[in-house]
Amino acid sequence: MPKRLEIWKTAPQNQRVERVTIIEFQATKILIEVQSKMTSLDAEYLTQYTIYGNGDIVIDNQFTPGDKELPELPRFGMQFSIPREYDQMSWYGRGPHESYWDRKTSASVDVYTGSITEQFHDYLRPQENGNKTDVRWVAFHNKKGEGLLAVGLPQLSMSAWPQTMWDIEQADHPNELPNRETITVNLDHRQMGVGGDNSWGAPIHEEYTLPVGKYSYSFRLSPLTKRHKPFPEISKNGPLK
Repeated sequence: MPKRLEIWKTAPQNQRVERVTIIEFQATKILIEVQSKMTSLDAEYLTQYTIYGNGDIVIDNQFTPGDKELPELPRFGMQFSIPREYDQMSWYGRGPHESYWDRKTSASVDVYTGSITEQFHDYLRPQENGNKTDVRWVAFHNKKGEGLLAVGLPQLSMSAWPQTMWDIEQADHPNELPNRETITVNLDHRQMGVGGDNSWGAPIHEEYTLPVGKYSYSFRLSPLTKRHKPFPEISKNGPLK
């Protein structure tokens, strides 16, 4: 898989922003559109940021492939980092353990809370881990309740690590993972299944793969303060109109 899907690994580094446009400007919101070209893939990537006066940001992403023949996508989503201070995670989705597209029926949909460290699964060799599926909302916060809320429109596949993706890839053993001052957050539309029905030799079932095609997904980010209502109530609110 790492060799067959290698072209996707460097795709973000080869992404070139071609145009940034203010589409809409009002007293309570502004819509910014970023058009990019993923040169190694011969594909287009469009991101729209709708920023509201109350601090909410609605992010819409769209991937459109060109004519180049490409393998299936490992995952489609966004990744960013937040300060280590916000090391508590509450979410409404499948849990409490990790779940993946083809490995999720054992995880019940409910509201869960735990530290970011508790979500990280220490496999003998560090690797992709800790994913949560069918996530309606997730809050990354400190013990005061301050932080960031992400609401899927409608749902997300989500994970958070106390290390970077590069840290996980480079380490051969868990003790080699550094203790970062930031948390890596993955807010995905979806990632491919795990496969391995016969002790990891079998490929992923076709229905749990992401064939090349046009993909889009959206989510809302909202700032959290200790004065806010409980997370479930905030998640139901739409952005300020």
